[in-house]
Amino acid sequence: MINGSMSPSLFDVRATCDGTDTQALPFTSEQINECDSLLKKAIEDVFRLVDGNRVECGNAPSHFSVGTETGEHQDSALSGLHDECLELIASEKKVVLQ
Repeated sequence: MINGSMSPSLFDVRATCDGTDTQALPFTSEQINECDSLLKKAIEDVFRLVDGNRVECGNAPSHFSVGTETGEHQDSALSGLHDECLELIASEKKVVLQ
């Protein structure tokens, strides 16, 4: 476990393996479906280990949720994302976009 406040995860199990087991861990369909969210969480955890509470994850997908069919849509979405990042930076946060 990385720190006491986090619950055990598949990452913890693999990180503590001594490498002597030659059998690969079987994955359930639920674990496979969770791969993206587990990767994002692991990346966030690594940034938090390095920079502590300064890390804030920006929500890029929310700015593009309706899609971008024109240049104006894209400019609007990017402008919103830019403004969100500027607010976080102004409050002395380190922004992580995933």
